[in-house]
Amino acid sequence: MLDIPVLISGGGPVGLTASLLLSRHGVRSLLVERHPGTALTPKARGINARTMEVFRQYGIDAAIRDAGLAEGGTGLIVWTETLAGKEIERRVPGRATAKSMAATPVKNCLCAQDDLEPVIRRFAESAGPGMLRFNTELTSFSQKTGGVTGTLTDRTTGQETPFTARYLIAAEGAQSRVRRQLAVNMVGSRECLRQRQYSVPRRPHPVGPASACRALFCRARRPPCHVPYDQRHRSLGAS
Repeated sequence: MLDIPVLISGGGPVGLTASLLLSRHGVRSLLVERHPGTALTPKARGINARTMEVFRQYGIDAAIRDAGLAEGGTGLIVWTETLAGKEIERRVPGRATAKSMAATPVKNCLCAQDDLEPVIRRFAESAGPGMLRFNTELTSFSQKTGGVTGTLTDRTTGQETPFTARYLIAAEGAQSRVRRQLAVNMVGSRECLRQRQYSVPRRPHPVGPASACRALFCRARRPPCHVPYDQRHRSLGAS
């Protein structure tokens, strides 16, 4: 029986940050993530000032900024009729205006999830006493007096490990097993966006050299779709 004070289910930005923060406070934890590694696609990109304040407190903000896009080429959202069509509008989001930035000692950051997660993982793994296990999934749990018990499954070997934990942190995203079992409902569809990854020929930036965007938003007859764009690797994701 594995006995751990805190079990973290999910190895995305939230789970990895929870592991790091607990370790910095001397709290032993185990993070399990069903995938073999960190994210492979851009997913979320914008990191707001409050999150960067937390990263700054724990000394990892500079590493995250280094992994993201350069500060001078971020902060712009562009609307177009189609992916390569007429531009409708471009603007600076409200969170990046001078008024918003005056309320914090840090700035927002544009670092996509596939670049962000490896950075937090590196710091979390070196912090101790927290541990990280990828290819491992929380497959069952039940809440008891004073804690949680359940089963962890190695997705490579199929080996099951029973565990007991004082606390369980569910950082599994929209498809959370824990959320569903606890009947914590979401409003709206669970299948809002399907993403595919493409490679495109190397070419000048699609919305001009003045804006190093990490995403494109396309509006046609169908509802708008969100298209992540990786400037360094010239890759597009489409719904």
